Amino acid sequence: MSGLRSHRFPIVVLILVASLALVFAAACGDDDEEDGGTATPAAGTPDDLAGETVDALGIWGEEELADFEAMVQPWKEDTGAEVDFVGTRDVNSILTTRVSGGDPPDVALPASLGIFQTWPAMAS
Repeated sequence: MSGLRSHRFPIVVLILVASLALVFAAACGDDDEEDGGTATPAAGTPDDLAGETVDALGIWGEEELADFEAMVQPWKEDTGAEVDFVGTRDVNSILTTRVSGGDPPDVALPASLGIFQTWPAMAS
Protein backbone atom coordinates (compact mmCIF):
# COMPACT_ATOMS: atom_id res chain seq x y z
CA MET A 1 0.00 0.00 0.00
CA SER A 2 2.84 2.42 0.76
CA GLY A 3 4.11 1.89 -2.80
CA LEU A 4 0.76 3.10 -4.11
CA ARG A 5 0.94 6.18 -1.88
CA SER A 6 4.44 7.01 -3.08
CA HIS A 7 3.15 6.94 -6.65
CA ARG A 8 0.24 9.21 -5.72
CA PHE A 9 2.46 11.86 -4.11
CA PRO A 10 3.87 13.20 -7.40
CA ILE A 11 0.35 13.31 -8.84
CA VAL A 12 -0.96 15.22 -5.83
CA VAL A 13 1.99 17.62 -6.06
CA LEU A 14 1.36 18.10 -9.78
CA ILE A 15 -2.32 18.84 -9.13
CA LEU A 16 -1.45 21.38 -6.41
CA VAL A 17 1.17 23.05 -8.61
CA ALA A 18 -1.23 23.14 -11.56
CA SER A 19 -3.93 24.67 -9.35
CA LEU A 20 -1.51 27.30 -8.08
CA ALA A 21 -0.43 28.04 -11.66
CA LEU A 22 -4.06 28.55 -12.68
CA VAL A 23 -4.57 31.00 -9.83
CA PHE A 24 -1.46 32.93 -10.85
CA ALA A 25 -2.52 32.83 -14.52
CA ALA A 26 -5.98 34.13 -13.68
CA ALA A 27 -4.44 37.00 -11.73
CA CYS A 28 -2.24 37.83 -14.71
CA GLY A 29 -5.04 37.77 -17.32
CA ASP A 30 -5.33 40.11 -20.29
CA ASP A 31 -6.91 43.43 -19.25
CA ASP A 32 -6.72 45.15 -22.64
CA GLU A 33 -9.94 46.77 -23.75
CA GLU A 34 -11.50 45.79 -27.09
CA ASP A 35 -10.58 49.09 -28.75
CA GLY A 36 -6.88 48.37 -28.28
CA GLY A 37 -6.52 50.62 -25.26
CA THR A 38 -5.07 49.41 -22.02
CA ALA A 39 -7.30 49.11 -19.00
CA THR A 40 -6.17 50.63 -15.73
CA PRO A 41 -4.76 47.87 -13.52
CA ALA A 42 -6.96 46.97 -10.59
CA ALA A 43 -5.57 46.55 -7.11
CA GLY A 44 -3.85 43.20 -6.75
CA THR A 45 -2.88 42.89 -10.40
CA PRO A 46 0.72 42.12 -11.38
CA ASP A 47 1.53 45.82 -11.78
CA ASP A 48 0.93 46.21 -8.05
CA LEU A 49 3.19 43.31 -6.99
CA ALA A 50 6.64 44.69 -7.77
CA GLY A 51 8.75 44.47 -4.61
CA GLU A 52 6.19 42.28 -2.82
CA THR A 53 7.00 38.83 -1.42
CA VAL A 54 4.65 35.84 -1.25
CA ASP A 55 5.29 33.73 1.84
CA ALA A 56 4.83 30.05 0.91
CA LEU A 57 5.14 27.02 3.16
CA GLY A 58 5.13 23.45 1.91
CA ILE A 59 6.59 19.99 2.17
CA TRP A 60 8.74 20.08 -0.94
CA GLY A 61 12.49 19.76 -1.07
CA GLU A 62 15.16 18.91 -3.62
CA GLU A 63 13.52 17.81 -6.92
CA GLU A 64 10.02 19.01 -6.03
CA LEU A 65 11.38 22.37 -4.91
CA ALA A 66 13.29 22.81 -8.17
CA ASP A 67 10.08 22.07 -10.12
CA PHE A 68 8.12 24.53 -7.98
CA GLU A 69 10.74 27.25 -8.47
CA ALA A 70 10.73 26.64 -12.24
CA MET A 71 6.94 26.95 -12.24
CA VAL A 72 6.83 30.27 -10.37
CA GLN A 73 9.80 31.85 -12.19
CA PRO A 74 7.71 33.22 -15.11
CA TRP A 75 5.20 34.65 -12.61
CA LYS A 76 8.04 36.30 -10.68
CA GLU A 77 9.42 37.80 -13.90
CA ASP A 78 5.97 39.06 -14.98
CA THR A 79 5.10 40.60 -11.62
CA GLY A 80 8.42 41.63 -10.10
CA ALA A 81 7.33 39.84 -6.92
CA GLU A 82 9.34 37.23 -5.06
CA VAL A 83 8.34 33.92 -3.52
CA ASP A 84 9.85 33.08 -0.14
CA PHE A 85 9.34 29.30 0.02
CA VAL A 86 10.08 27.32 3.16
CA GLY A 87 10.09 23.57 2.66
CA THR A 88 9.90 21.24 5.63
CA ARG A 89 8.78 17.68 6.27
CA ASP A 90 7.11 18.99 9.47
CA VAL A 91 4.84 21.30 7.49
CA ASN A 92 1.59 20.44 9.32
CA SER A 93 3.06 21.25 12.74
CA ILE A 94 4.67 24.48 11.57
CA LEU A 95 1.54 25.50 9.67
CA THR A 96 -0.68 24.86 12.70
CA THR A 97 1.68 26.85 14.93
CA ARG A 98 1.78 29.78 12.50
CA VAL A 99 -2.00 29.85 12.02
CA SER A 100 -2.74 29.64 15.75
CA GLY A 101 -0.11 32.34 16.35
CA GLY A 102 -1.75 34.70 13.86
CA ASP A 103 1.07 34.46 11.30
CA PRO A 104 -0.23 32.19 8.51
CA PRO A 105 1.75 32.02 5.26
CA ASP A 106 0.25 33.55 2.12
CA VAL A 107 0.27 30.11 0.46
CA ALA A 108 0.24 26.75 2.25
CA LEU A 109 0.92 23.45 0.55
CA PRO A 110 0.61 20.89 3.35
CA ALA A 111 1.10 17.14 3.07
CA SER A 112 -2.56 16.58 3.94
CA LEU A 113 -5.40 18.90 3.02
CA GLY A 114 -7.33 17.63 6.05
CA ILE A 115 -5.34 20.03 8.21
CA PHE A 116 -7.47 22.87 6.85
CA GLN A 117 -10.53 21.32 8.52
CA THR A 118 -8.99 21.65 12.00
CA TRP A 119 -8.68 25.44 12.05
CA PRO A 120 -12.36 26.47 12.22
CA ALA A 121 -12.60 24.43 15.42
CA MET A 122 -9.49 26.19 16.77
CA ALA A 123 -11.08 29.59 16.10
CA SER A 124 -14.18 28.85 18.21
